[in-house]
Amino acid sequence: VRLTISEGNQYFTGKIDVAGDLLGDKNKLTEDILLEEGKIYNPFLQNRDRSALTVKYHEQGYAFVRVIPETRIHDDSKTVDVTSRVFKGEKAYIGRLEIAGNVETRDHVIRREFELQEEELFNGKKLRFSQENLNRLGFFQSGVVLERSPREQEGNMLDILARLTEAQTGTFQAQVG
Repeated sequence: VRLTISEGNQYFTGKIDVAGDLLGDKNKLTEDILLEEGKIYNPFLQNRDRSALTVKYHEQGYAFVRVIPETRIHDDSKTVDVTSRVFKGEKAYIGRLEIAGNVETRDHVIRREFELQEEELFNGKKLRFSQENLNRLGFFQSGVVLERSPREQEGNMLDILARLTEAQTGTFQAQVG
């Protein structure tokens, strides 16, 4: 089997911009962007930048934000201009915090690990910290999943469901000689 691979031309990053529903100063939004003008264009870094912008909006309460990268390729100069278009949607609030899968552990032990509270403004960073806190307890198998689901009647309310699987926490050993 013989494969012939042709790499093609190498493209560089051109202009980088953020447009759409901006929160505050454009420079603050673009300060953490990994793509750099004049460097080799990397779509992986473009996706990381999209995720970083999404996280910034989640921290401000916009759970339904969409960041769509738009690229314009210039074949003559071998550059790619990237514009991240942001649609923030409306702010979201936490509806109910529900827990499923706990048999031995009481609800209040789990609820105290949540950084978010019911009827509070959504915050993606607090949601991530809550998930880390639950994993750190050691009472549950790793990979605690916090599921977000919007309510049908109220579009800006999110119900959070913590799906847990309890792990074996204690062991007893005895030896006879």
